[in-house]
Amino acid sequence: RDPSICLYTRYISSISTFVCTMQKHNDAEERKDRTPEENILFENVVNRTRLYFTARDRIGKNDSFVVAEALAKPEGKLRQLDLVNCGLTDDELARIIGALATNTSVEEFYVCDSDFASESIQALVDIIAPVGDDNNNNINNKTLRSIHLNGCRIGNDGARLFARALRGNASIETIRLENLHDLTDGAGCMALAEMLQTNACIKEFLFSNMHMVGTKTSEALARALKHNKTLEMLYVVGVPLSTAFVS
Repeated sequence: RDPSICLYTRYISSISTFVCTMQKHNDAEERKDRTPEENILFENVVNRTRLYFTARDRIGKNDSFVVAEALAKPEGKLRQLDLVNCGLTDDELARIIGALATNTSVEEFYVCDSDFASESIQALVDIIAPVGDDNNNNINNKTLRSIHLNGCRIGNDGARLFARALRGNASIETIRLENLHDLTDGAGCMALAEMLQTNACIKEFLFSNMHMVGTKTSEALARALKHNKTLEMLYVVGVPLSTAFVS
């Protein structure tokens, strides 16, 4: 064997070991160096059953790390997490949502007035899409029961990805979508309505004050209701209804 290759292999191995060691060291340092306020936040996420963050709280980058780390704790008691206009960036929101992938306590997740972009949408898809789905990174949350998006901007592509992830989901029972005004071409709303044809778990579905929810979407809802055997409550607020839907 070429001795230079062996030396190179050992060199790469030692570098990898050093990087892993330093990463663990840095992680430990981050936990050790929490401020008193961050320690309070961490304990609240772990020990409370409901947390309601608002614009006044303004969760920042460091706080998002603390919340994510606390959500990953198996002894956590949190049942409901509300993020209301907290000023989260896409990566900060993605970090918190991603932590729900392994969380076993949170059952209700409410997000209001937040901008979803590529990272946060993918994180949301990952926790609800069945493992094995093309859009899923082999992560699936079995505890979450309710998702409520109000006044959020998810975009047409985001709505389609969200709808696709929900098609085969077997744990989410309540979906509430309100004031998603950036669904500009109607395709996202159509995808969400058509999703109900194949989903066999959602019991409560709310469409409220959505721009571009026209008669075609209500017709898609009508078709879905003919096939869906699980849905118990459908709320349609501020949406024009087609003759097919009414009949």
